[in-house]
Amino acid sequence: MLECREMGARQGGVAACILLFASCYDLFHKGRVPMAIVEKISIVLPPEMIAIVRQVVETGEYASSSEVVRDALREWTQTRSRRQQDLDELRKLRRQALEDKTPGVPVDEVLARLERKYQALADAAR
Repeated sequence: MLECREMGARQGGVAACILLFASCYDLFHKGRVPMAIVEKISIVLPPEMIAIVRQVVETGEYASSSEVVRDALREWTQTRSRRQQDLDELRKLRRQALEDKTPGVPVDEVLARLERKYQALADAAR
């Protein structure tokens, strides 16, 4: 809070402080990036995707096509992060399984158990 007060006093008082707060709020709570730190790029999309972008902007779901792309990239980033966490967890479990020296169940026994289970399910469905 001290930094906001100091910056506000140096750059125009309360108004500058409010703008700084709004930018920080958008960045951290809404996932929006203040326009001062964005870079404009051009992308090429197939007509189907362009139609979707235009539709959600026209219906008011998003204010601009840039917001649509930013939201999609945020979700994609989160999905990639979750996928990486899942892979890390699988690698950890695999490593633990390889290090586990207790005797395992023979493959033939596992397959026979699975065959009995799914045969019983098929019989019950008839």
